[in-house]
Amino acid sequence: MCASSLKEKLMSTTKQEHEWSRVLQFFSEQNLTRPTRLGIFEPNRAAADDYWVECGLPFNGIVVESHSNGLNLQIIVGTLDHTVKHVVKIALQMTANGDEDGIDILDADGRTTVLRFEKVG
Repeated sequence: MCASSLKEKLMSTTKQEHEWSRVLQFFSEQNLTRPTRLGIFEPNRAAADDYWVECGLPFNGIVVESHSNGLNLQIIVGTLDHTVKHVVKIALQMTANGDEDGIDILDADGRTTVLRFEKVG
């Protein structure tokens, strides 16, 4: 890869990370203290294994960490911090009634971290 091409890619990546920081900051502000469910889905040969990390903790935010080897996201719920390293895809989930709002985060190893907000009331 030539120097100008590498520079353009780095600038594009930096811009994209900055935009995700802004989007996730807004997402965090809008959903602050909502009760959550946090799970991890890992692919295996037959299906997917799922691990539910917590249920009901209040959402405190998502922090974007940019590193030379990619993007990391830190999800903070209650006193729990969960870091997703080497993020390759982020998908916000929004529903009309808000029942299944959340975010899906795919990492380079094929794991998907799922954050959903619990319905209150």
